[in-house]
Amino acid sequence: MPRTRAVIAITSAALLLSGLGTATAHAEAPVTDLYVNSSSSTCNQTGPGTQAIPFCSVQEAADVVDPGQTVHILSSAQPTAPIVISRSGTPDAPVSFVGSGSSPDFTAIAAPSAPNTGQALVSIENAQYVSLSNLRLESHTETAVRSINSQHIELDHVDVIGSDSPLTPVASPADGVDIDGTSSDVVISHSQNQGSAGSAIAAKAGAAHIVLASDALVSVGSAVNADSVDDLEVAGVTILNVGGGVRITGTSTGSVENTVVVPDFRTGTVGNVAVYVSAEASGGVSADYNVVTPFNNGAEYSWGATVYTSTSAFHAATGQGLHDVDNPPGLSATPVEGSPVIDSGDADAPGESSTDYRGQPRVDDLLVANTGTGNGYVDRGGMEYQDRFSASATTTTTGLGDQTYPLAVTTTTSVNNPWSEGATYSYDYGDGTRPTVTRDPSPQQHTYTGPPSDDSGVFTVRVTVQRDSGTSTTFSQRLSVLKDGPLVAEAWQSTLAHPEEAGVVTLYDQSNDPYKITKISTDWGDGSAPTVSAPENLTPGNSEIIRHGYADPGVHTAVQTVIDAAGHSVSNTVQGVAGTAYEAYSSPERILDTRSGLGAAKRKVGPGGVLKLRITGTSADTGTAPTAVTLNVTDADATAASWVTAYPDGSARPTASNLNFQAGQSNPNLVTVPVGADGCVDLYNASGYVDLIADIQGEYDITPSNDGHASTFLPNTPTRILDTRHGIGVAAKPVGPGSTISVPLPSSLVDSGTTAVMVDVTATQPSARSWIAAYAGDGTLPTTSNLNFSVGQTTSNLVIVPVDSSHKIKFYNRAGQTAIIADVLGVFTNEARGTFYVPLAPARLVDTRSGLGTAKKRLGPNSTLQINVSGTHGIPTGATAVTLNLTGTGSTAATYLTAYSSGTVPKTSNINLVPGQTRPVLVTVPIRADGTVLIYNYTGSIDVVADVQGYYAP
Repeated sequence: MPRTRAVIAITSAALLLSGLGTATAHAEAPVTDLYVNSSSSTCNQTGPGTQAIPFCSVQEAADVVDPGQTVHILSSAQPTAPIVISRSGTPDAPVSFVGSGSSPDFTAIAAPSAPNTGQALVSIENAQYVSLSNLRLESHTETAVRSINSQHIELDHVDVIGSDSPLTPVASPADGVDIDGTSSDVVISHSQNQGSAGSAIAAKAGAAHIVLASDALVSVGSAVNADSVDDLEVAGVTILNVGGGVRITGTSTGSVENTVVVPDFRTGTVGNVAVYVSAEASGGVSADYNVVTPFNNGAEYSWGATVYTSTSAFHAATGQGLHDVDNPPGLSATPVEGSPVIDSGDADAPGESSTDYRGQPRVDDLLVANTGTGNGYVDRGGMEYQDRFSASATTTTTGLGDQTYPLAVTTTTSVNNPWSEGATYSYDYGDGTRPTVTRDPSPQQHTYTGPPSDDSGVFTVRVTVQRDSGTSTTFSQRLSVLKDGPLVAEAWQSTLAHPEEAGVVTLYDQSNDPYKITKISTDWGDGSAPTVSAPENLTPGNSEIIRHGYADPGVHTAVQTVIDAAGHSVSNTVQGVAGTAYEAYSSPERILDTRSGLGAAKRKVGPGGVLKLRITGTSADTGTAPTAVTLNVTDADATAASWVTAYPDGSARPTASNLNFQAGQSNPNLVTVPVGADGCVDLYNASGYVDLIADIQGEYDITPSNDGHASTFLPNTPTRILDTRHGIGVAAKPVGPGSTISVPLPSSLVDSGTTAVMVDVTATQPSARSWIAAYAGDGTLPTTSNLNFSVGQTTSNLVIVPVDSSHKIKFYNRAGQTAIIADVLGVFTNEARGTFYVPLAPARLVDTRSGLGTAKKRLGPNSTLQINVSGTHGIPTGATAVTLNLTGTGSTAATYLTAYSSGTVPKTSNINLVPGQTRPVLVTVPIRADGTVLIYNYTGSIDVVADVQGYYAP
């Protein structure tokens, strides 16, 4: 009464104040919803229980809930003690506790971590008109819900999770739901029990008006255990039990109807009874429309102290169970089509629910004759067999992209209707027209007369299937339709397995333009006729590859024009690189020696003389018309200081040089030179007379052979694999006359796809005039040389050495003793992961003597020269490495030059020079991200000259 007195006092005060002329007070709207959300960061133990500031626990809400209020349990932390509900509602305003979700994902409430033996997880004490729903109570070994001296209690969709293993006996088994003798009017519906160690539902002596409807129960003890209960109504319950089914004792009254008992024949079932009614209760309890199967060596009924093993015997003796079915074949907790439980129950059974355990309606199975009472089609047990009706709908257009409006579409509805239940089909095409409604699921035709009003180019088609039983399903489909907009097409250059298959990939987008592509014209920019195609199967999102074989390597610009059926067109300019692949010869071959008359006249090349050297048509010719060749060119017995330039025959002689030498010296240098259209290269000598020797190492082809030798290049940071001075690769001692050393290649650089390695080889401290040959580990000694040198001369040269299965390379020294140094600059691979080579007409990039490409000053000691490469002399942005003929001249001290790209200066060299010497060497160096390469000078000061020979690109 304190709450009532407070209201009266406030009201009286309001009347008094009103009499004095003050403003009238306005009552606040009653609060109908409280919230519990332990997961919320704003939850508060004292409320107010709003969505914004919810309670943290169920107990906090239970302590303040008023009649008519609903406690929404969104999440609940594990309580530290049992939850006690002791506040009451009224007939018109019950107290409700509602979880969220649907089975089996109801809001879960777990038992306290420290179990309180004998107490329940939820205890309803001295309360009336209390409802619990959509909850999963994880009680384990404790009672889930206990009703103590409480009336008008409803548990609907409350799932009880009991012992983890119902087959494991416990000392003090707990019931799932326990109703004491002072409680009455308790309804448990649409709920399940899984594995309580005692009974699923136990009603004690004195309890009254207990209804169990549309439940699913399993427990170790009897699923339903009622002792001296007045008016127990069990209707539409399925019991899948390892213990007994229904046990009614004492002076109980009531009924058991539409109940299905399915024994579990595991351990613990021997001798149990499906339905047990004691002699004292048999006069006040009725049973009918049940489906029972005897337990292992048990009985269907034990009624009035008599055991019955068949329903016919049971009915004959007691008059009960007239419509019972015993021991049907294939009985299970979930019925299947044709089961005897279908459409055979009593719709008017006391306590029967109009919906089953899952909340689905009791429906008429049109394939089964109705044998039940009442409406005739209620199923027995907690599960009502539902129609397996299903449907799906798809809308398609005819000739999308071929035509303008009007545009015809077809909607096809696929229906699975085993009960042949009637249904209504509604088709809303989303264009403002009246929906088509029909009883016929046949394909429907519709015509769009114009684009969507929102100019989106998309209609949403909705098909609704309304069954006569009341349920409905809606299918939605977004349909892209004709919209006359700009054509959007992309194009990019593609290099496939070989450079000659370079092409353009075309992709177009139909989100704006619905018309089909009818023509693609590609002008390749090399003077060839454009490629014109009329793609038949090019659809949005798919690409068309148009291939073209470029005859010449280099950067090519193609222009592609895409035209659709409406005459829309779009052009794209695509720039790409056509490169060449390298084919290393198994052994170098000498193709020129003016000393013997091999490949040219037997005489020295005079001042200003040009020697025309044929590449094709020689014994070294592979028949593939090489784009460029790699030659080891050596000068011999020069009469004056001079230089030699190699270039393709038929083209203008460049200003760059490949070979610089003094009178009387022999100097080798590796040269990569394009081959003229007539299959020849030219060698120009500037001064004096000199013999020239050329050994071909390999060739670059834009149409390489398919024998696995065609290779692309992978540059690496210079890696020293041999230094006989310091014991790197072999023992630390000079290589003697006629000796061969074998050096393994690092596994980090070479693999099964490696065909050759690019190696910078240096001879130093030689005791005699000699030469060095480098060759594959399992190969035979070639008759050609890679490096020629004199006594005391330090000489280096770039060498491309084939790699065989031994993954080793050998070095042969002809005479005297010499130290040999070898640095790997990159590898060639026949796997599709390297870069292609594009040869260029030699051109001078840098000359510190004249200030070309850099400042006009010598490169000092421990200094680095940065050379701009990308974007100059035909080298495109995106090139990965550049090949240079690097020359050092006029050094003031014994020094070396190193070409590199990034990081610290590598402990390798490309050229070793003595004071006053001029030496060239071919180098290949990765290009830095800023488009430059670096040249490092060790000591003294020196002039540097760099002539570009070509580049590598993806």
